Amino acid sequence: MEEIKVLIADDELPVREELAAFPWAKYTCRIVGEARNGKEALQLCAELHPNMIITDLAMPIMNGIELAEKLRVYYPDIQIVFLTVLENFEYAQHAIQLNVIDYIVKFQMQESSIAKVLDKARNIMEKEDFLTKMSNRTKRQKLSKLFSYYFIEQKMNRSHMSELEQTMIEMSFLDSKKEFLFLIQDISGKYRQVIDSELLEYLEGCKFVDEWMELCPGIYVIKVLSERINSVTQALRDGIKSYFQSLIELPKAYFVVYPYTSRFHTFLEYINHIYGWYETHFYYSDKTTFRQQEILKTNAMTDEDLQAMSSIFSKLDLDRIDFEKAYCLYAKRHKLSVDQLKEVSIGLIKSYFKKNQKDYPEHLQIDKLEVYNIEQLASYIQNTCLIEVLYRPEVYRAIRIIREEYANPLTLTSVAEQVGLSPQYLSRVFREQAGENFVEYLTRIRIQKAKDLVLEGHHKVYEIADMVGMPNYRYFSTLFRKIVGVSPTQLRSGKSDEWKRKS
Repeated sequence: MEEIKVLIADDELPVREELAAFPWAKYTCRIVGEARNGKEALQLCAELHPNMIITDLAMPIMNGIELAEKLRVYYPDIQIVFLTVLENFEYAQHAIQLNVIDYIVKFQMQESSIAKVLDKARNIMEKEDFLTKMSNRTKRQKLSKLFSYYFIEQKMNRSHMSELEQTMIEMSFLDSKKEFLFLIQDISGKYRQVIDSELLEYLEGCKFVDEWMELCPGIYVIKVLSERINSVTQALRDGIKSYFQSLIELPKAYFVVYPYTSRFHTFLEYINHIYGWYETHFYYSDKTTFRQQEILKTNAMTDEDLQAMSSIFSKLDLDRIDFEKAYCLYAKRHKLSVDQLKEVSIGLIKSYFKKNQKDYPEHLQIDKLEVYNIEQLASYIQNTCLIEVLYRPEVYRAIRIIREEYANPLTLTSVAEQVGLSPQYLSRVFREQAGENFVEYLTRIRIQKAKDLVLEGHHKVYEIADMVGMPNYRYFSTLFRKIVGVSPTQLRSGKSDEWKRKS
């Protein structure tokens, strides 16, 4: 049962005090404000958003009848109760015309009589709320059908467009000065229809969301006051997580915020613009909430980009550790079209297989390429090329262990045990395929990570030594100078530019 917020309007302080003493909480009600006349009460409505007003009829500046007339124009959903000294209620005709729900006789304000009025108000509000929800649900379903057509066809005839605009006007969806919060739900997979249906039910019953609609399965738009964007997105994220907690893999929620507009065609521009979210998320997958200006406009790949990507692919042979970093950095910096990037990458993988005289696997097709961010794509490329072309699986797993666990006290024996080979055999095949022995490779990776940390400048040198799995500071410094050519301190203090030019 929801709380009823009550506003009292009466010019007599003793009456206001008597009403304030009523046990409102017992009836799930709360007084949110008091006014001395109708004008004050009208101003408080805009600030406090009461569900019900109990107002005296005879007040200075603006009386109860005048207040009720204003309320019916500006706040038609507020329930009105009149206070009167006349038991026969000579204002009955006005009350009927203004849809006043009841009256309370002053100086006879017993708990039972007020409780009776509150029960009546609650019943009326619950009925109106139900009818409003049913009406809005019907209109939302109609809008969803029209928008689905718009998403599929990317165009509408004039009749459909007019119907869409008119329905949005009827819902007052473009009237309230709230921002548009697009909820994008990751509901891909075999449970898509079930999750979409359940999500619609969740939003229907959501207490803190009242203005919303489904654009198409997985994309919903919600009207939210700008100051409540953060709290609503967090509440939705938590609510969806709780609602679908029985699923093995929870659907992920992402949000894009667009500013308020009352123009229908601007709203359509928002919908067209929302397509850019998918590519933005591909490059920035760790981010879950975006503003309009953060949505990327990606670029078609040029011949120069193709040459650059071909050059980066050569790192698979020369410096495999840097491949993923270089690949991701270039694609992000140049905002490459995701579909083109995938297509070009598949082509470069094919060329890589051909160069190494290997048959290209049939399962490596662009329509079967299930990667959802740039890091996954880079990892997929490297895994495919190294596993299928260069390395036997055990050596590749050993390399992955080193790259991911370099900060731990790794040994040839411990890694050999993890990959299922004897230390002697792993040592031999590792040198044959990686071009250096296990210890040399591990040391190179640790020093490479240490260089990155030194140049970032956030940690002391002895902390970096420990972070890369080399807690003996003196031994670490000696190896660092031998491999890099300068000490960690020199690199940070003045020779970093020189090192960068060399590298």
